[in-house]
This record gives sequence, structure tokens and C-alpha cells, in this order.
Amino acid sequence: MKAQKGYFTFEIDGIQNYDIREVKGLNSGKQEVAEHRAGNSADNHVEKAYGIRKFDDLEVITADNDTINALIAWNTAQEKRNISCIQLDAPVGQGNEIARWDVTGALCLGGDADDLGGEESDVAAVSFTIAVENVLKIS
Repeated sequence: MKAQKGYFTFEIDGIQNYDIREVKGLNSGKQEVAEHRAGNSADNHVEKAYGIRKFDDLEVITADNDTINALIAWNTAQEKRNISCIQLDAPVGQGNEIARWDVTGALCLGGDADDLGGEESDVAAVSFTIAVENVLKIS
């Protein structure tokens, strides 16, 4: 899964900007092909049609306490949400939007904290998995 790196902010249901360190899984999905044979067709061959489009789960990594708390609350609520993932050209609060992905039908499946090495400079990062129904790159 390719990681999008840089400066990111996250909107959940259009509310609040959350600070994200890294996002994995932003893609246009995988289109399946449905094969079938018409029931009354004399032709003995398979016809093909567009099937279901599936999207990878997102993995978002953050060390920001407000973002961690918002994602934990979302996971606890067990509700589908719409989110936007916005890539910036500078840190959150200073940067301009350079790319945006709108995600619908998202479920926060929980998070895992990094192991810390005990160094004073360590920052606890948490990786959250978000299952999605659709990803659309807007810009």
C-alpha cells in the first residue's frame, strides 16, 4: 500500500481540521469484472460487464492528541461518516490545499499505538484503520 506523505489535514463530516502525519490507501479502487451468460442466448460464451468497485482501507497515522481523541470517539460511536483528506503544501495552519480526496461511507475500525523506545524525543503515533465505500480525488 503506497503511502501519501507530506502535510495532511482531515475533515470528518465537514467539521474540524485534524492533523494527519501519513495516509495510506488513497486510490481509485479496483474494478471487478462480472461474467455472465444470457439465459436464453444460443451463444456459448461469457459476456462481461462492469462489476463492483472496491477500495482499500485507509491507514492514517497521527501523533496529534485532538486527532487521536476524535478518531477514538468515532470508533466508539460505530457510525459511518464522510471524510475529506486534504494534502497541504506546508504544515497545518500554514499551508494551502494542493490535493483533496472525498471519502464516503467511512468506518473507523480502531487504532494501534507505536512502541516507544523510551527516548525523551519520542512522540506517540497512532495508526487508525478506516474502511471506506468510495474514494474520489477532487483535486
